[in-house]
Amino acid sequence: MLFCTKINDLQRVLENEMIQNTDREVAKFIREGLSLEEISRQQEEETGPYYEEVEDAIEKFSNKTENIEVMSAITLAQIYDFNPKEEILICFEMKDKFDGRAVTLSDFTKNFKTDTHVDCAIRLRDKEWRYQIKRYNSKHQNFTDEGIISYIKNVLVGYGNMSDTALILLLQPLEDAAISSLNFEKIHKALLAIAKSITFKEISLAFNANMKTLSLVRVFPKLEHGGVPLQMRSPKYQKIQEIWEDEMRKKKEQENT
Repeated sequence: MLFCTKINDLQRVLENEMIQNTDREVAKFIREGLSLEEISRQQEEETGPYYEEVEDAIEKFSNKTENIEVMSAITLAQIYDFNPKEEILICFEMKDKFDGRAVTLSDFTKNFKTDTHVDCAIRLRDKEWRYQIKRYNSKHQNFTDEGIISYIKNVLVGYGNMSDTALILLLQPLEDAAISSLNFEKIHKALLAIAKSITFKEISLAFNANMKTLSLVRVFPKLEHGGVPLQMRSPKYQKIQEIWEDEMRKKKEQENT
């Protein structure tokens, strides 16, 4: 079954899950005796055991396939600049037993149907855009122009007519600098050379920089660039910072009385 939800509702449950992950790290370090001042300092200076634990927790969260599909769907809606955002629906193929109730992110992801031709769809009024999302992780794959071209060719073999669906290849290099070594024009020309065997409506490469900005490079049928800021993490950190500042202000007020 195809289940659709508003982009704002989906982003809220995603952000809540990320906030909860960080709150658990805060609570753990406070139990171990780390002060709020020290937690705040490590957060500000981006160094120290607390900061590293939080970064590791976020990385693990962000690398789960089902979470990637959710984050990618939200970001795709933002990249394509559909308006007004309140009217955008993001849709997923769900297991038949799913009853439509989803309070947490895991309520969504545990009910995702696997091995579907369409990972997500975006609806706006009477229009619909469909996406098949693939991960290209440099831990297991050759992060070069040739490696990406070869991977796309292998993906094409497994699909029939996908003329109503866009293929999104999510690049996951070990280092952000690896992106600069890619020649997108070369990849574009290589795909044009096999255009007759490509049934997808379009093919794009997506990549992010430390979960702050997601860039989208369409390499078929045209070569185009786009991008959008990722806003999932900053609200979380702002909220946590507000809590820390409030707690420290109360503590100082108590010390001065």
